Amino acid sequence: MTYSDVIMAIHLVGAIAFIGGTISYLAVYRPAASLLPQRPEQALYAAKIEQRFIAVRWLGIVTLLVTGFYNLLYEGASARLASTYGGVLMLKLFLVLVLVALTGIHDFILRGTGANGRGAPRSAGGNPGAGKRWLGMGILALSLVIVLIAVVLSRM
Repeated sequence: MTYSDVIMAIHLVGAIAFIGGTISYLAVYRPAASLLPQRPEQALYAAKIEQRFIAVRWLGIVTLLVTGFYNLLYEGASARLASTYGGVLMLKLFLVLVLVALTGIHDFILRGTGANGRGAPRSAGGNPGAGKRWLGMGILALSLVIVLIAVVLSRM
């Protein structure tokens, strides 16, 4: 196993942490938390759980950015930027920037609109936290598109 293989394995673990954390939050935690009656102590508990999910997601993002930068610099991808490979790589990098921005908005700007809609302004449909929920699903979909592009790049 080479050093590059280790970096790639770490890159994959970062992707798993990010996507797995996102799926767990959207598919398990949010639906379960929305069923609980609202009590003050539950809001504190929910905020602590959300903080942990955010920590896992951002640990995954930082891992992906560091290992991805290494792969770009040291794996010869920069020598192929003028090719079709380079075009697909630039698309992936652009989508990664969009993903990081959307995740930042979701996790830090819309943070107060938790699973039970605590502190959330009512959206047009009257559903508190609906915008954050849709943004979370969009982040998950975009991350899966990025993984698909990564698979395409690995086959080129």
